[in-house]
Amino acid sequence: MQSIKVKVLTMFMSLVMAVAALPALNSNAATIISGKCGANASYVLSDDGTLKINGSGAIDEYVTYTNGQTSAPWYSKRSYIKRVVIGDGITRLGSNAFSWCTQIAEVQFSSQRNLTSIGTQTFYECYNLKSITLPAGLISVGRNAFVYSGLTSVIIPNTVKTIAYGAFANCYLTKVYIPASVVTIGDFAFRGNKQMVKFTGGAGVVTIGIQAFEHCWKLSNFVITSKKLKKIGKACFLCDSKLKTLYIKQTTKLTKKGVKNSLYLSSVKKVKVKKSKVKKYKKYFTYRNCAKRGVKVKK
Repeated sequence: MQSIKVKVLTMFMSLVMAVAALPALNSNAATIISGKCGANASYVLSDDGTLKINGSGAIDEYVTYTNGQTSAPWYSKRSYIKRVVIGDGITRLGSNAFSWCTQIAEVQFSSQRNLTSIGTQTFYECYNLKSITLPAGLISVGRNAFVYSGLTSVIIPNTVKTIAYGAFANCYLTKVYIPASVVTIGDFAFRGNKQMVKFTGGAGVVTIGIQAFEHCWKLSNFVITSKKLKKIGKACFLCDSKLKTLYIKQTTKLTKKGVKNSLYLSSVKKVKVKKSKVKKYKKYFTYRNCAKRGVKVKK
């Protein structure tokens, strides 16, 4: 009898030890790949689809090849990546870091002050990425940073100064609010957002680039509250068939050169400006200067 009890106890203890060992085994199996991605930065891709970037400073700049691949160390495992978590110490996301990582559906920023820039084509063609809240402290959104992504909404913090060339081009944004910190909206920055209906804010905007809102076919409400606006780029609203009125009622800095060809092939019929500027701006928004026949400048 005693022998049977000992055997049962031994079997029970063996089972407990085996179960206790399971977390360690699963923990080892959870990592798909890991390594360095900057001088002081590293990454871990887990089998739950989470890519964590930890450490400090900038992550590396990566290149794209003619065959469409990139030099990012996780590129070959990109189909696993569903979620990206950026650690608190990271200051810059390098160019092409997540290009063609088409399964990314979420980007989480641990840092609320340290990350200051997003590089060129960082989230190129991340078409499962539908929304993003950029972190406070971010200063610049790089050239083509989110081009051809699936973004339908973006929250831009009141620290961003530059939205570069094509940064949010060919996305699915519907409503965009630009905080007062933004100074520059680059060429083609929001081009091809065919679902965009409303664009507001921009109290600090000085320059709007060439064709910045081209082919935003549903855009019908465009309001810039900046007093500092000096330039509206050439063909800024090209083929925007729903946009009939341009609201720039606060601005006092526009020049004739600053609006040259700005309304080329647009549907804008009215430009609403500050009362004290009506007479002056009428001379700027002419057919010869802004390539728009019949536009009316009113208070």
